[in-house]
Amino acid sequence: MNVSKAIISGILIGLAAGGFYYLSVDKGSAEMPSYSVLTPLSDDPVITKDIEPEPVAPISIISEKIGFEPLKASVSKRLGNYSLYIKDLDSGKTYEIDPERNIYAASLYKIPVAVVTVKEIEKGNLAFDTEITYTSADSAGGSGVLNTEEIGTKYTIARLLSTLLKESDNVSQNMLLRTVSKTSIQEVFNAYLEGTKSQFSKDNISNAKEISLFFENFYESDYISGKNREYLIDLMSSTSYDDRIADHLLPGVKFAHKIGSWGETGSWHDCGIVLGDDIELVACLMSENTTYEDFMLTGKEVAGFINTLVE
Repeated sequence: MNVSKAIISGILIGLAAGGFYYLSVDKGSAEMPSYSVLTPLSDDPVITKDIEPEPVAPISIISEKIGFEPLKASVSKRLGNYSLYIKDLDSGKTYEIDPERNIYAASLYKIPVAVVTVKEIEKGNLAFDTEITYTSADSAGGSGVLNTEEIGTKYTIARLLSTLLKESDNVSQNMLLRTVSKTSIQEVFNAYLEGTKSQFSKDNISNAKEISLFFENFYESDYISGKNREYLIDLMSSTSYDDRIADHLLPGVKFAHKIGSWGETGSWHDCGIVLGDDIELVACLMSENTTYEDFMLTGKEVAGFINTLVE
């Protein structure tokens, strides 16, 4: 009888301990992630770094199309806030959802970094084969491929531009930013966003309409040569981050684009130039206080609407 009591007591103690452990773990895992209120992280965009989003289950390539009103209705039910701006560059017609909502832009800042670097090459201050040495000050986590390389490695400007735009590489951004002057960077914003009350340059805060304007002026102005513009477009058309909008566009449609990811504000972005056989668009989808999975679904629906325009 004493042995039985001992066994039963042991079982009860074990169950109690296990229950306490279960409740402790469950309580921690049940807490919803909180996103910080949108504020500039720094006056110096050099510390702006994309994070690497966690992989999610692939979403099937889109085949169905969606009209703009159903798209608006769907986006209104999504988690968080979205800013969308699409413009037909031939007709001037626009499609907008809260287009001027300011959001932390994350690695969308890498577009002006690429443009200013090419402009410095055109001025004769740099060359595509100019080599820059990777220093400890350039080191950065988050997205990219160069952060696993050894300090002291030398890279050409051409290599850094490629990793900057194709891989959203944070080390490349830091290396290029310390190579060009802040005055030169401001010249790019003056050229593409003249007359706007932009926070993009100083605080890396922008909105879908402004980013689209930047892409439009990049595409249509002669601030950099046509050859170098096509060079950057080609880099942005073959990135490692085509799963948000690009993968769901109709075959043959090119999306020269840049993504941005910043988990601290629940922000995921995809913006660029859509090039079809008979149409040219700028399109930008930005978000805050949402999840990567939710943005992926929204991006797929935006692609479905774009497909109605390019066909």
